[in-house]
Amino acid sequence: MNKKLVSMMVVLSLLAVGAICSATTVMNATTHNGDFEGGVYGTYWHANPAVNPPPGWSQVSIPSTYIYNGAYGMYAYKNAQAVNNTGEVVLTGSQYTLSFGSGCTGSSVAGNTTVTVSVIATQNIDGTGDSFVLTTVSRTSLVNDVAYTKYTATGTGSIAASAINGYFVKVLVTCNGIAPSQSYVFDDIVVTSEIVPEPATLALLGLGGLLVRKRK
Repeated sequence: MNKKLVSMMVVLSLLAVGAICSATTVMNATTHNGDFEGGVYGTYWHANPAVNPPPGWSQVSIPSTYIYNGAYGMYAYKNAQAVNNTGEVVLTGSQYTLSFGSGCTGSSVAGNTTVTVSVIATQNIDGTGDSFVLTTVSRTSLVNDVAYTKYTATGTGSIAASAINGYFVKVLVTCNGIAPSQSYVFDDIVVTSEIVPEPATLALLGLGGLLVRKRK
C-alpha cells in the first residue's frame, strides 16, 4: 500500500483517538460556577434577585419556595429550582456526564429530600424554546444521612442527536420531597461532555491500527 496513504490513515486514526479520549468541561468550580461561589452570604435568592444569587445562577419563580446561601452549600425549600444558562453549545455526538453533591439539613427530614440536577439542551441561549434532556440525575437522602453533608450522585446521559446541534446547555436544579420546610442541600456540580464517535469513525480507527501493525 502507498506509504502516504498509510501515513494519512494513521494520522486520521490518531485524531479519532483524540476525539474519543478528550472530555470538555461544561461546569465545575471554575467554569460556570458549579460550586455556587459568590452572591450575598446568608441571604435568600428571591430577596434581591440581581445580587443575592451566585453569579450565573437564578431562581425559577415558584411561589413560596426559596433558596438560601448557606455555609455548606445552597439550602432550599420544597419545590425550589435553580437554573444556569451556561451558553455552552451542544455538538452532535456529545455525551454528558454529571455529578453533584446533595443532602439534607436535619435528621427530621433525612430520607424525604430529593435533589435532581438536569443538563438540558435549549433552542435559545436564554433557556427558552424547544428543549431536550441530555442527562438527569437524582439523589434522595437516606434516613441515616448526616445533616449538612453532601453525598455524591453521578450519571451519564444519552448521545446528542444532530437535530439539537447548536443548541445551548442549561443546568437545572430541582428540589422535591414531602417536607415543606428548609431541608435540602446541593452544591459541587460538575458537568463534562465527550464526543462519542460514529461507527464509521470506529471502523477507521481499527483500520488505522491494522495498518500500523502491518508496517511493522
